[in-house]
Amino acid sequence: MYKNLISSILAFALLTQIVGCYAYQEITKEEFNQTDEYSDLKVRTKNQYTYEFDEEDYIVKEDSIYGSGKLKLKSGIKVNEDFTGSISLENIESFQFDKFSPTSTIIGMVIVVGIIAILVSEVNVGGGKWRI
Repeated sequence: MYKNLISSILAFALLTQIVGCYAYQEITKEEFNQTDEYSDLKVRTKNQYTYEFDEEDYIVKEDSIYGSGKLKLKSGIKVNEDFTGSISLENIESFQFDKFSPTSTIIGMVIVVGIIAILVSEVNVGGGKWRI
């Protein structure tokens, strides 16, 4: 009995780690300036350039972001160019941090568990030597 309970809890925890979803969530300039912990960052400038920085690849100093990242959009055209330099905070239109998304995680886990349940029920219905 306890082995099944512990196995179920461990399987659920493993699924959470495998299927855990993150998504960019918009924050205000004030929230960005007041944060103590930086995560992956996406910024869109006023000239419609979009940059992405990994958590440890940028710093905020005075009135600019300095770092190495990727230029993803250039005036609405998709690109994937390396970027190293600085961006003035005054030129940034929007900030987004990559944060854990519980909704996406739950939906993903429900889908995975549903597929597993269907596969297990199909094996049980088939009978014979494949019965679990």
